[in-house]
Amino acid sequence: MKKAIIFIPFWLVTWAAAAQTGFNYINFSAGRAYPQGSAFTLNYETVSRYHNTWEFGVEYYSEMLEASDSISTGWRKHKSWLFGPVYKPMLVRSKNVSLRLPLGLRAGTNGTRFILAPQAGLELCHAFTRELEMILGQKTQYVFYDSRPWRFGLYVGLRIPIN
Repeated sequence: MKKAIIFIPFWLVTWAAAAQTGFNYINFSAGRAYPQGSAFTLNYETVSRYHNTWEFGVEYYSEMLEASDSISTGWRKHKSWLFGPVYKPMLVRSKNVSLRLPLGLRAGTNGTRFILAPQAGLELCHAFTRELEMILGQKTQYVFYDSRPWRFGLYVGLRIPIN
């Protein structure tokens, strides 16, 4: 009986500590980037200990650029596809609102060559119900091997639990 009295509280503490892990989400977001870009993302997000998250997903970026050569005039479309992980440690959390610091490295292509894009930013997440959360974020990327290396943007999205 003594063993049960000692074991049960330790088991309850261990169970409560692991209760915040294991949630999975699908994220859809869209946003604008400076000066004339747009970005769309689709991500799978999993929650680890202490509400920190890992995100794995795809990002499509498109921008209209003015033609710079003397032969063609008008506008041309600059686009890229990126994929990879992003780690989001929790900075501040209250009952319905959380603030995270997304840090990641995405790789992909711009149609002509391989590109690599480390990123950082801030993400504010507000939970309306258990089934729906809204995301408001800021992202800064430096894209290696691209003609337009810096990307600064704001995005809005939805985070939907899948379990």
